[in-house]
Amino acid sequence: MKEALSTISKHTTQSTSGLTQSIISVAGNGASMTVSAVAMLLLSRSLGPIDFGVFSVGFALVLILNKINDLGLTLAQLKFIPRMSSAQDQNEVFSYVIKLKLSVTVAIAILGTLFTPTLSGLLDFPHTNILYLAFWLNGLTVLFEQLMVMLQALHRFTAAAISGVIQASGKFITAILVVLFFPKNILLAFITYVSAPILPVLFLKYLLPKTVILTRNSKKTTDHKKIISMAGHSAVGFMALGIIENIDILFVQRYLNDFETGLLGGAGKIAMLFSLSAFALSTVLNARAARYHKKSDLRNFIRKGILLALATSIGYAILAPLSGLLITLSIGPEYAAAQTLLKILLGASFLTIITTPFTAIFFSFKGAEWYFSAGGVLQLLLIVIGNAVLVPQFGLLASAWTRVATKALYLLFTLVVATYYVRSIHSEKTE
Repeated sequence: MKEALSTISKHTTQSTSGLTQSIISVAGNGASMTVSAVAMLLLSRSLGPIDFGVFSVGFALVLILNKINDLGLTLAQLKFIPRMSSAQDQNEVFSYVIKLKLSVTVAIAILGTLFTPTLSGLLDFPHTNILYLAFWLNGLTVLFEQLMVMLQALHRFTAAAISGVIQASGKFITAILVVLFFPKNILLAFITYVSAPILPVLFLKYLLPKTVILTRNSKKTTDHKKIISMAGHSAVGFMALGIIENIDILFVQRYLNDFETGLLGGAGKIAMLFSLSAFALSTVLNARAARYHKKSDLRNFIRKGILLALATSIGYAILAPLSGLLITLSIGPEYAAAQTLLKILLGASFLTIITTPFTAIFFSFKGAEWYFSAGGVLQLLLIVIGNAVLVPQFGLLASAWTRVATKALYLLFTLVVATYYVRSIHSEKTE
């Protein structure tokens, strides 16, 4: 394993074309995310709707905590690290970010331990052991996400793809073992799935270039100030993203029951298989768009985004009628009641894909950091208010329709603001 990773490390130091980078990143992220999602589907099928509802609450909490723990530093690193010509400057930033994230991880774990009984009562969720584990195991995902950001910022897309595959394989293998030998053990299923992301971190020595040297005492520089400045804006958007994508599970648990929470969790994981492509695309598009400064480049980028939107719309029209078959083949007939729910959630996933390239161009605009925080707040308000008001009155489907409305309004917001910046800021003089 070490020799293979060492060989990969040498190869990834070579420059590759933008197309090659895109293919490697999309294929690698797509593969790892698909394998992770399949592992989740195996667990959902084995546990059944009620027990998977319990699992889903814990996992939703982990994902929310992970985004809060990020502090907006992911987007900031992806924007500024590629522009740094000095490895020493990059190392200073990486060291500072890691120390900051670890400090926040410990603080979250301690506070979470203290407030778990209160949270359990608020959610009407008696499984406190799942909540305690979510707070303490969150740090494993934080370390994995930071490794991925470092690799992507350094344009080591092959190594990033390998890292994703390692952690996904860990989830898949442990999921099979749980299904075969402990099919109804919620606790074991949760621990193994949430812990798997730590696996590639064990091989970071072979995945990162030798120029990356982390230090305990990092000095603050001008680059630190730029990154912290952007992080201040993107933190709101990034943390909001984690809440937006997972808060509906908590609302359904609060106002409905474990069975309906399981239906939402199961259908949501199927829909996630398709929205994962949006994340895979963003890892490449964000870094590439950050280099665009000419109006002609932006126009070409937008044209490609429009073509993607048309293709995505056609894909949804073909896939939506097959929702019943998708449920039967993946999470099983026990979730048949989620057929209509899945159709709606698929619509939200495809809207996410459509929005991705138009969001990426904001990495090119100067002074547009506010977009990330404003967009995050907009979505957060819509998803929270929608679920809080509509779920108690109209039930499970109201949660799904709230997600669709949120994604649609966010797309509209993105298009309006992007149009303003393209016309007003990037004049023909910049060409």
